[in-house]
Amino acid sequence: MKNRLMFVIVAGWLAINAIQTADAQQNRGEHVIADFEGEKAVAGNKTTHKANVSVVKDAPAGGGKSAAKTVVDSAAQASKFFGTGFRFSPVDLSATGEIKFWIKTDIESGFSFQIHSDDNRASVFRFSTVGSKPGTWIQITAPLAKFNQPPWSKGMADLTKVNKIQVTAFGSGPYDGKYIILDHVVSAGQPSQPTDVPSHGAAPVDVPDLSTIPVVKSADLDRFGGWKGKSFEASGYFRTVHDGKRWWLVTPEGNAFLSFGINHYHASWWAQDYNRDHWLKVFGGAKPMDLDWQKGFRDRAVADCNRLGINTLGFHSETPALIEPPLGPVMPYIRQYEPVRFSFWRRPKAQAYVDVFSPQFEEICDMAARKSVAPYANDPLTLGFAMADIPIMSDSDSQWSRTVTWPRVLRNLGADAPGKQAYVSMMRQRHADINAFNAAYSTDFSSWDNLAAAKDWRPKTDFSNETELADNIEFLRRCVDRYYTVARAVFRRYDSNHMFLGDKLNANDDSLGSFIDITSRHTDVILIQCYGRWNYQKPRLDRWSSKVDKPFLNGDSSYGVPNEMMPNPLGTRNWQASTQAERAFWTLEFAESAFARPDFVGWHICGIIDTWKTMPGKAQRQHCGIMTPTGEFYPEMEHVVRDLSSRLYRIGTRQEKRNLRTPLSAVDVPHDYSGRDLEGIKSIVEQVEHGSEQWRKDADLRIDQLRKAELVIEVVDENGKPRPGVPVHVQLNRHLFRFGGIVGGASMHEPAQGAGANGISPEQYKKMFLELGFNTAGFNKYLKYKQRPRSERHLPALFAWFQEHDIPVRGHCLMWPGGAWMNFMPPELSELVYVPDPTMNWSGLKKGVPRDKLTTPEKRAVRDLCEKMVEEASRQWPVFEWDVINETRANHIVQDLIGKNAMVDWFITAQENTNNRNALLYLNENRVISDPAQELITQNIKHFEGEVRYLLDNGAPITGLGFQSRFHTRVPPETILKRLNYFEEFDLPIAATEFEMDNSIGDEYERAAMTERVMTVYFSHKLVNGIYAWSLLAQDHGGPGHRAILEDDGALKLRGKVWMYLMKNRWWTDETLTSDDQGIVSLRGFKGDYTVTCGEGEARRLMEVKLTKDQKLEVILKSN
Repeated sequence: MKNRLMFVIVAGWLAINAIQTADAQQNRGEHVIADFEGEKAVAGNKTTHKANVSVVKDAPAGGGKSAAKTVVDSAAQASKFFGTGFRFSPVDLSATGEIKFWIKTDIESGFSFQIHSDDNRASVFRFSTVGSKPGTWIQITAPLAKFNQPPWSKGMADLTKVNKIQVTAFGSGPYDGKYIILDHVVSAGQPSQPTDVPSHGAAPVDVPDLSTIPVVKSADLDRFGGWKGKSFEASGYFRTVHDGKRWWLVTPEGNAFLSFGINHYHASWWAQDYNRDHWLKVFGGAKPMDLDWQKGFRDRAVADCNRLGINTLGFHSETPALIEPPLGPVMPYIRQYEPVRFSFWRRPKAQAYVDVFSPQFEEICDMAARKSVAPYANDPLTLGFAMADIPIMSDSDSQWSRTVTWPRVLRNLGADAPGKQAYVSMMRQRHADINAFNAAYSTDFSSWDNLAAAKDWRPKTDFSNETELADNIEFLRRCVDRYYTVARAVFRRYDSNHMFLGDKLNANDDSLGSFIDITSRHTDVILIQCYGRWNYQKPRLDRWSSKVDKPFLNGDSSYGVPNEMMPNPLGTRNWQASTQAERAFWTLEFAESAFARPDFVGWHICGIIDTWKTMPGKAQRQHCGIMTPTGEFYPEMEHVVRDLSSRLYRIGTRQEKRNLRTPLSAVDVPHDYSGRDLEGIKSIVEQVEHGSEQWRKDADLRIDQLRKAELVIEVVDENGKPRPGVPVHVQLNRHLFRFGGIVGGASMHEPAQGAGANGISPEQYKKMFLELGFNTAGFNKYLKYKQRPRSERHLPALFAWFQEHDIPVRGHCLMWPGGAWMNFMPPELSELVYVPDPTMNWSGLKKGVPRDKLTTPEKRAVRDLCEKMVEEASRQWPVFEWDVINETRANHIVQDLIGKNAMVDWFITAQENTNNRNALLYLNENRVISDPAQELITQNIKHFEGEVRYLLDNGAPITGLGFQSRFHTRVPPETILKRLNYFEEFDLPIAATEFEMDNSIGDEYERAAMTERVMTVYFSHKLVNGIYAWSLLAQDHGGPGHRAILEDDGALKLRGKVWMYLMKNRWWTDETLTSDDQGIVSLRGFKGDYTVTCGEGEARRLMEVKLTKDQKLEVILKSN
């Protein structure tokens, strides 16, 4: 392939041309640094953790006869990294172009190859073995130009006297019991030119070599970067235009412009301890930030942006050298006008939420505009003015940010505050009288005046109170409208030329949908921040674009690659790629798809230069740039960005779009999961739809009352007159009730194993899960603490996949104390509570012999370890609910040894540390509702009741009851209902957490019939919020495979057909109606998320509606 370069999605930091085949021959001019021949070849070895190092007769073709093998001790506790190093007599590598070496390992991880000199100096080259076949020899080529200085060394290694090499694995531990074999470390002359990188199984991304990229010539662009191929009337400033096909930004000279920008051009990032000396040499000057240094910084920034094809400095690039005279501005840029200082990074307190209804707010805006707007009102290079950065507005935003909101602040002011008066006025409109308000809020105000006078009466939001949440949204909309009305009017007082962009709004969740129609009335462009791959962002843009008629600019997002110095790149944690090649592919995929949309006019990448964790303020989160801290561009990212910028306007006019496919798009799912395949269950369906049993009639009535709501849609024209005869399509997209599927984590990333697997690949498994239509998920094993060594490194990617597809995940489980049946505790806890037994495999399930008692220090150790387990897991994983403790009836060895009150502590620890601060916390138990015992209220039920009462009486924050609901007998539906009713006194949400039918229930038809009866009763009960199918496939269940709802090949068993029929057919809403003479259609639909389509053709309106209670909706449909 001449003049072209094939990048592949491989994991790690593997450099171009790094892997060569095992039969590659030694090149002439190579000089051996270490070849490990002879028994003393490893005498100078040192390892970072306990290990055994020896010479072995195992060498690659082209190497010697022996190699150095390092085996990490099984108890080394090398959880985060492991390194093995070898000293030798000093060698001179100053004339070396590259170092080559062979490695064979069972570690799939990021690696660093280090060269050292005696004066505590070292240089590091990063590579990876992820994607390579474990246990095979591969040769790594490390060009000296690609080595960097690690932060722990005094400087780069002195190449004239290198006396040590070291290979260190990091980022994918633990490494206990793993091995590394090294051989034939040689130096060579100048490195060869890059060639095609061989694929390791992933789909290639074909990116042109730099020399072939048809960079847009300056003659095609005006001086602002606008494309002369499409022109409009020049206004002297940037503005927006819709040409009938798509939205455009327009340059001051009148040419079409799509903004492809970079954020965070902060000069101080080029003057950190780890790169200050380097850039001082490059920029010149006597010290960082003096005038000569700033000139050099500016010139380099301009050169780098020109090299990449970047045409905008985005939000967060307030560096004077780039945007202020006398050195700037150097290109189009965004300025900030911030009358309300409540950007999320400021961690705003209540005082930041000024009373926007007060006269003083206009004065605040005026002061901000005089300072930040007026001096630049005539600058043609200003793209527009933005306000706050991710302001915390909605209740859902306040959950993750742990800050306040406008409704929460203004409703707690005194009676004289205009904001409080506005709040009370709206409540009077929304509630029939003060008594109705009191009933909704559990308050006792005697009058509306009494409410108006009450200060600090409700500082927090009760997230379980739907009325309060709805009131907050409506009042927030009014606050936002007032905020934007005043802020924009004052802005225009000082600047009639530039675009008003508003806040950069948080689009990473769905809260924006509650007020985007308000903000868009006032702004020229909808400025958002949204992370995630394209198939995560696209449905959000689709939903919002149906509500507004303005262009979108994603003003801040990117993808990161964690490494030693950037372990936690900024942005959504679930969007961290494993390699620069994968990151480049995601970048290409997003930009090509987004810029091809008619409503998308810009993307600003979140940073050009890496920031390391050693930088002040970056210890917790770091920026992952397109280049290293010393200015070396990541080749994959440079090529992709240059390629995109060269084709930007061809993509924007849809003249060119690559045929990119996500891996799942090519996966075939041959089975019918629509809920319409009734073969084998027709008689069950007949009973469901026409049965006369009293329990069924009662259940259907409860379902109609609990699970449905009235939706009334009034269609009017632009003058408010009714529009009769309009077709209205109302389609449910997602149930409010949680129909969940529990997955086997390994099935999502490992090829199926075992006789029952039938070759269901991870890609097929994921596609199958999506086709099944579950709206929530969980893992059967992967979140259990005992599974951490196996699962932890895979979970971030699995959570990312679920988040990408809008599927919340529940957590199972935080504590599963040991019992008489099996030991479900991790080894470190097992060894404390069981009698020591050197023959016991603590990683298995054998229970051992419990201790009779513990000493006080031993009890403390057990308590501390249990607290650590609960704290770490609850903090680490983004689940919406947790099974805090599992099966205490049979598993109580830990409680017996340290005291039953430990259970209370576990709930408290979980509440204090949950990643999602509003996660429900469950006690989970088996054979409660499903108890096969004949009596109605069994001993199992009484035991569970006692456990719940004990927890509540002792202050445990238990907020949910988990009934596994694994049925072994035909428990009558009347009994199931009465048992559920028995727990109503606690008034806590109930989930069927491990729903299954055992083979002891007759044949498959009987199991299908029982599935329907149980699901119907559960769905009809007011406290039940979800049902979770514990077994999808036998391959991932970890228990009896006969309980799965699918056959081994993915086909539905009869019980699976019943599940699909109920979830997607019986309990589903999809209706097309016609508006009556009053322009009204009405229906009673299942609660959930809907798409409502009014009208036909170009005049039709699409709306996203969340139906949680009776609702009336007005739709304005223009007359033909």
